[in-house]
Amino acid sequence: GRCYKYYTTDMKWSDAKAECAVHSGNLAVLDTKEKQDVFKEIVSCKDYDAGVWIGLSDTNSTTPQDLRWVTGASVGSSPNWDDNQPDYIGGDNNNCVRAITVRHYAWAVDDCSNDNKFVCEKDQGECADGWDDYGGETNYCYQMVTEQSQWLTWSDARNRCAAMGGQLMKITNDAEQ
Repeated sequence: GRCYKYYTTDMKWSDAKAECAVHSGNLAVLDTKEKQDVFKEIVSCKDYDAGVWIGLSDTNSTTPQDLRWVTGASVGSSPNWDDNQPDYIGGDNNNCVRAITVRHYAWAVDDCSNDNKFVCEKDQGECADGWDDYGGETNYCYQMVTEQSQWLTWSDARNRCAAMGGQLMKITNDAEQ
């Protein structure tokens, strides 16, 4: 399973990648439809309408415009390209990819030196203390507040989850209940 964290700080792609590495993670690798759906859920709770860096670029490739995930893997068979994409910036290995929230999280090539928000991912086994894992099909980490003195309104709870890089739990099937 994987853990994801949304960062509200705008950074260049390389700085965002480095920030993820500080926390033993990578920029989000959205190489499957399931991961793309998880990413959409994470980012959809945020008040942001431009772009979010993902872990896809040509910065680690010896060939310009050869987009690879931060893991070194190729784009794969489930890319979520926006219309007329990929539209490369140039031949200098400075092509990074962002998901555009107002375009239904479709991907677009952007100059790596531009600033965007970003999402990091890491192994579930590395989730923060105080979080419990859920081993179902999606492998999420959860934090449950059981003490009445810490209960919040729905809106305040949503904001608190967002501040911690998470979101309120969404039950999508009988197994999650």
